Amino acid sequence: MQVLPEKVEKILPALEIRVLVFASLLFYFILTLLGSRRRYIAGTWIKILVWSAYLAADATGTIALGYLVNVNTCCDGPYPSLQLQVFWVPFLLFYLGGPDTITAYSLEDNELWLRHFLSLLVQTGLAIYASLWAWNNSLLSVLAIPVFVNGIIKYVERTYMLRSSSNQCFKASAEHDPRLVLKDEEADKTSQIIHDNSAEDAFEMVAIELGIMHDMLYTKAAFVYSRWGLIFRFFSLISSVIVLVIFSIFSSDLHESVYDIILTYSLLAGAIFAEVYTVIYHLQSDWTKLIWSNFNTPTPKFCSSLSLFTNHKRWSETLGQFNLLTYCIKDLSTTSNGWIHKLLYLLNFSFVSQKDMNGELQELIFTEIKRKIQHHFEAVSLGETERGDHHREAELLEFRKNALAERGDHVLKIRYGLGDRFDWCTIKVEFEYSILAWHIATDLCYYSDLDEQGDNNNNLDPDCNLSICLSDYMLYLLIECPPVMPKGIGDLRFRETCDATESFLRQDWFNVAVEKSEALKSFFRREAPTDNTDDSLSVLRGGRYLFSKLQALESENGWTKQKKWTMITEMWVELLTFAANQSGWTEHVQQLKNGGELLTVVRLLMANLSLSEQYRSYGRSIP
Repeated sequence: MQVLPEKVEKILPALEIRVLVFASLLFYFILTLLGSRRRYIAGTWIKILVWSAYLAADATGTIALGYLVNVNTCCDGPYPSLQLQVFWVPFLLFYLGGPDTITAYSLEDNELWLRHFLSLLVQTGLAIYASLWAWNNSLLSVLAIPVFVNGIIKYVERTYMLRSSSNQCFKASAEHDPRLVLKDEEADKTSQIIHDNSAEDAFEMVAIELGIMHDMLYTKAAFVYSRWGLIFRFFSLISSVIVLVIFSIFSSDLHESVYDIILTYSLLAGAIFAEVYTVIYHLQSDWTKLIWSNFNTPTPKFCSSLSLFTNHKRWSETLGQFNLLTYCIKDLSTTSNGWIHKLLYLLNFSFVSQKDMNGELQELIFTEIKRKIQHHFEAVSLGETERGDHHREAELLEFRKNALAERGDHVLKIRYGLGDRFDWCTIKVEFEYSILAWHIATDLCYYSDLDEQGDNNNNLDPDCNLSICLSDYMLYLLIECPPVMPKGIGDLRFRETCDATESFLRQDWFNVAVEKSEALKSFFRREAPTDNTDDSLSVLRGGRYLFSKLQALESENGWTKQKKWTMITEMWVELLTFAANQSGWTEHVQQLKNGGELLTVVRLLMANLSLSEQYRSYGRSIP
């Protein structure tokens, strides 16, 4: 039984070839333009688009190449001529090699470099077979040679960079390349430079390191800036322009359909555009500035002027925000018929927002890290005076271990003299319990103080907003980015706490459209719990108990609202610095492809300030 008309069945294969070739070009464009942007855009849309293009590019190019090899003997009817088909083959190889701005979507792709190497051999073999089979000394056959060379070079580059960025090869390079290891004096000098700079400059330096780290693991940058990389880029651009010029001169002599000529022009123009774009991208990058600095020469002005065409950000400079109480209240407000909203609720999509990083938050974090270092180094220096220099190495190692293990106890005990009154929600419980308890308590403190001020947040302490921002960010990490957080049962505790919170609110629920500030008044009206014990995994009781204890501090001698909020803010920074060093660097660099995280910036900042387990007196490996 014939499903499609005979005429359609005859045209369809030829149409498929053209569509596949054009789709290969389209996916290459998407990866060229967005491959470099994903490191500073924290959005679901770019993740989906880049991921889809990355997977589809290889599949489409492979299928299209197979089609061209399979049907290259068919020259009649609606098919392009044999010579034009063969001329398209090296372009597919070129696009399979991928743009300079992305080689791997995730770190796992680097570990699959052998698979890409096998694909390189197979695809190149097919392309060579098709080209030799159809060779006839025509103009198109000759013009295909430089494009073919460019395609092979690009494919080899991609495979080489995937191998170089794999875990085993990257570690081997770090061990044998002295440029990747800082000696003692170099490490101390770097630490001192960052320490003496402003918070803004310190974060800028760390952002540059993050950008270079991203480029080394996810792009071809490490090869592009080598001698051979520069030579190949020059050859690729010049040869592509020459091929386009010659083709445009003689295209009128080709007896091809106007659509096939346009498609061929698109392939040529696409290759040139991609090369020009990457040249502009590379000229204004930090790699170029680093190369010029090695010659003690300022970056040329024309390179700096190119920054107008690209974004100068090295990471997203945003903080994900997720609030538990808002999440629960919105769920209660959802009607039974709102199945779309329910689905978004289950996936957490509609409850995650982004907040821009600001100078005030940078200053706070930078100051707190330096205060932590200063406190412990003063203790080491005092011991050094009493016991001698030979103890310094052991004491420095012990200092780093103790400083990195602090998760709120330093702020509460040392700075504010609260003793062990809050040990039950800091060092004596799992980290996810601390996050949830302090998150709930911080939110309740905020809305309680807001209620006292007549819902006028202009009268609240400035530290309130910083505390809420860090509190929502830490919960966002716990729920949305668990790999970068200490291992635990955060998701289970979160679900149990949400259920308990909704049950608590439901007892007083009277208006599904009620504002959050009104809904939370039920927490203030009811009597606070007398302890934090709970038979379930829920942290609601602990959070409410902590809230009552924090509010009670205001009635103690020497305490004010301002002091309370300053303590809460510093507490959140200490929880942030603790979390930053609890996961490996692999988990942190995984986040670079999604816009990066403040947590990774903090960890790298601490490492640069010698506050890292990797730091040793004899030198340290760059993460």
